[in-house]
Amino acid sequence: MIISKTPFRVSLFGGGTDYPEFYEKHGGAVLGMAINKYCYISIRYLPPNFNHNYRIAYSDLQYCNTIDQIRHPVIRQCLQDYGETKGVEVMHQSDLPAHRGLGSSSAFTVGFLNAYKFLSISGQQYSRLDLARFAIEVERHQLNEAGGEQDQLLCALGGINFIEFKPYSCTSIPYCELGKYMLLFDTKTHRFAPDVASKLKAGIDGIANNRRLHEMKRIAYEGRKLLESKDYIGLGKLLHLYWMIHKRFLPGVSNEYIMGIYETGIKAGALGGKLIGAGNGGYMLFIVEPEKQDRVIYALKGLHCVKFDIDLLGTNIIYSDVN
Repeated sequence: MIISKTPFRVSLFGGGTDYPEFYEKHGGAVLGMAINKYCYISIRYLPPNFNHNYRIAYSDLQYCNTIDQIRHPVIRQCLQDYGETKGVEVMHQSDLPAHRGLGSSSAFTVGFLNAYKFLSISGQQYSRLDLARFAIEVERHQLNEAGGEQDQLLCALGGINFIEFKPYSCTSIPYCELGKYMLLFDTKTHRFAPDVASKLKAGIDGIANNRRLHEMKRIAYEGRKLLESKDYIGLGKLLHLYWMIHKRFLPGVSNEYIMGIYETGIKAGALGGKLIGAGNGGYMLFIVEPEKQDRVIYALKGLHCVKFDIDLLGTNIIYSDVN
């Protein structure tokens, strides 16, 4: 049995510029991080004395005899790609619920590829960058899921990364105390990310949206400078500006309920914030000075607050028994 552990991610700046539809023409830039909340994938070859060949357990439980019968698209695609002939059992567990904007689907794909490849090639391990590229290939090209390409990289690499697109360039920013300034609040709403991403993708060529994407890219470079200088207050204020631009980027990214949460957090002392992910629901991130966090938590006491820190390892194998 092999067990992989893969972090979720928080994207700060540059979302949308990581779409090929944009960066192929204009280049892209994203600043984000992996966090210490995780997706766990366990996988083993199924012994031959079962009445099924594949057992897949996530939010659904499936017993299948052929790969084509597997309903989970990533698992089905990967097993088909690598011509798997042995029976396989896969189990997924998670620290936080899916469809909340934390890159859970890409964390799953990266973690599954890490565990499956480790199992199938008897303990050899691919680099984290290779695993991110494999995951992008599966999700964006083979399954044609709409979305950018930051999630797979942030989940696979760990730490805080400034990523430029075309060509790829990942710059790791040394560990800092940013985690102490951040709070996540569950807005109690969830969304199917590819639906939001499809609308964003369709709007990228619009003149107004294109102009906003260029501004969001510029802000990503500014955010990198602030983070490298450990100016967390400046970073929080910049995040507020970024969210004001982002919520105008696409109708439906925000709504009256979401903005009510945001305004409550700002009035209670938050420097800035944004919805994590494509928008339209999920977790709201705030950057808050540590001494003001209790006030913000109290003001939003109806919402579950998640404190977190930065994950430094990225996807890794935490248990292996290839026998």
